[in-house]
Amino acid sequence: MLQNELHNRFMKAIRTGFYVATIDTEHDKVHEGKSYTANYLEKSLASNGYARLLVKTGERQAHIIIEAECEGKVYFRSFSDVTVSENGTAPGTTVNDKLTLFNRCGLCTNGNTTQVFHTPTITNTGLMRGNRIFPFGQGGTAPGGRVSGRVESVFAPNSIYLIELQNVSGQVRDVVYIYVRSRYILFSHYFTSPLASACTSKLRIVKP
Repeated sequence: MLQNELHNRFMKAIRTGFYVATIDTEHDKVHEGKSYTANYLEKSLASNGYARLLVKTGERQAHIIIEAECEGKVYFRSFSDVTVSENGTAPGTTVNDKLTLFNRCGLCTNGNTTQVFHTPTITNTGLMRGNRIFPFGQGGTAPGGRVSGRVESVFAPNSIYLIELQNVSGQVRDVVYIYVRSRYILFSHYFTSPLASACTSKLRIVKP
């Protein structure tokens, strides 16, 4: 039935002088207002210090992509089934806030059920998921770097995850940057009205 619906829409588009414009999935999620970015900037992180983010999913699963930048060598770890006594600090909206969170579609007002906090108080780290080394920079004047590739996961609904970077470069580093991108996976919304708004449409029909 789904295939028939798509075929009928496609044929209608041809008859009315419209055509189908396709874009990649990530681009489409931005248009739908279902893609969020959390930026975390930690300045002057002490040697062996930690930069930590707590991710709490709501009723929906969250597609997470994590990238990191640092002036020196760091360990990256992630945990599931985490317990905390305090969530930590919620995202802010000023230049002085370490953590910010925003919808990548400035026209959209969709709600986000995934919450992000920094500097949580951890009771139990739970189960380790990822354990990697990011060998950024070198020596006392490390130029920094960016991890090649990215860490990508789908976090389960109603769950708590911990993401951390540990500075093991041997000295204080000015900047540690954690980038988390959250996308919903909502198959029920895969095919919608071809003339729906940019925030809800999955199949886009445009006039030449």
